[in-house]
Amino acid sequence: MTQDHFEKLLSRLHANRELAGSEYNLLRQKLINYFRLKGHGAPEDGADETLDRVAAKIAAEEEISDVTNYSFGVARYICLEDQREQTRRQRLGEQLSFLQAVSEPVDERLFNLMERCFNRLAPADRDLLQKYCAAEKGSLSNWRDEIAVQMNVSLGNLRLRIHRLRSKLEGCFRTGRQLLNQ
Repeated sequence: MTQDHFEKLLSRLHANRELAGSEYNLLRQKLINYFRLKGHGAPEDGADETLDRVAAKIAAEEEISDVTNYSFGVARYICLEDQREQTRRQRLGEQLSFLQAVSEPVDERLFNLMERCFNRLAPADRDLLQKYCAAEKGSLSNWRDEIAVQMNVSLGNLRLRIHRLRSKLEGCFRTGRQLLNQ
């Protein structure tokens, strides 16, 4: 938040500079408590982000009749953004669980197991998985779209197929790994 934005926010909170500072601190504390209640990952950061956005709107001369109510409206959106981000991270963590299991030093037995699991897939499925994974590692953002067009399926359908193939591989690997550890 720039000094100018901060000054304009304070002037909207109260005409008296000293009381405006108190109002600002009170509003910030209320926002922190709100973010804590909502389970936000970093309540202080959420409150600061809220006040930054509100200050920017005030500086842009947006019509705001009640700064406190408006701030809580902005805070609600920030909470939703945080929840989406937490959900995305959780899903990503679940998708990477297979890779975490493989992150241990790979000895010859684990490598052979991975290879056997991969070779159990149909040849077309192996090719699809290789193309898709190459697209994940590459910098071509449209590569998945191209694969979907080549296969004459939607991108969502392609992702579903990849998810199912990865699940098959993960299941095979876990089962085989349990047998190796016995």
